[in-house]
Amino acid sequence: MSSSRYIQKVYHSDESGVGEDSASQSARQVLEVFRAGEAITAGDAVCFDFSQSTIAQMFAVVKKLDGGAANTSVFCGIAAESAASGAFVKVVVEGLVPNAYVDSATAKGDYLIGSTTAGLVQPQDTVELSVDGTGALATSGLSPVSQTVNVGGSAAAVKCGIALEAAVEVPAASGNYFADVWVLKSY
Repeated sequence: MSSSRYIQKVYHSDESGVGEDSASQSARQVLEVFRAGEAITAGDAVCFDFSQSTIAQMFAVVKKLDGGAANTSVFCGIAAESAASGAFVKVVVEGLVPNAYVDSATAKGDYLIGSTTAGLVQPQDTVELSVDGTGALATSGLSPVSQTVNVGGSAAAVKCGIALEAAVEVPAASGNYFADVWVLKSY
């Protein structure tokens, strides 16, 4: 794949069946290969495994992202394929991921952050701040007692992607939700 960031090829109307509908065409997806530190399913959000014994291994091995655990909370991408523990796995570190594992509340356009459910990304909570006619700060989404807004503070609060569609339950009544996601490059 070319290292340039612009569209590599524009297909003509008489060109069909040559990959023109692939997410890997025209730099729409950047993949890196890592070793899986645990069983990973395609669509799982993954992170660097800081429980490894050497720094080199920490950035070569990935596990499911878990915002509630110190060693598995630094997002690196979303798995493009499933892999067993110890196998190599392709990870989308930037670009389009069809069918990423998301929270059921995910809506089109939501910024996504890590979750305390391993491998899942969820919509980032939003807070609306505005100034009313008297110049006072009016808020929506904050308690009236505190006007403190947490704009980070934990690794799980870092934006890792944007939902390109609302979450869809697959299969129906399974409790597992998926959506197409645009991964934001994190390193």
